[in-house]
Amino acid sequence: VLFILLFYLTCVSADCIWYGIGDHKDPVHPHYTFYEGRGRPLNDADAYQVLSKMCPTYALGPDTPLCCDKEQLNFFHESAKPAYELFRRCPSCWANFRMLLCAMTCDPNQAEFLTPTMVVGKLVFSVQYNLTKSFADSFFNSCKVGNVGL
Repeated sequence: VLFILLFYLTCVSADCIWYGIGDHKDPVHPHYTFYEGRGRPLNDADAYQVLSKMCPTYALGPDTPLCCDKEQLNFFHESAKPAYELFRRCPSCWANFRMLLCAMTCDPNQAEFLTPTMVVGKLVFSVQYNLTKSFADSFFNSCKVGNVGL
């Protein structure tokens, strides 16, 4: 099993780029609320259970600062189900894909690797996820050997 660490870029800042869902007009593609600040504790037992299941490396205790709230975690959990069906035959690929999304959703240092590319009002419409070539190659190779169609 290939484990890939997600701490791969030089430090820009140690902050979030978003926190919470700010637009529910499209339930399939909600927009997160732009936020430049420190992560916040989850403070919700049900959300912490989802975090522990989906993103165990971020479940370091209820006071751990994160850039996601209960609503974001629930959306992440539901929207990851189709990806699980695609990647479930390759546990290392699923773990790496899930960690990529966990970092994007909740990492308390998002600003180190995520750059908002379109913010309208207080809503984030698009981001650039900055990965090193080495990380991208390792991620691809972890899926290539499994039976996931890559």
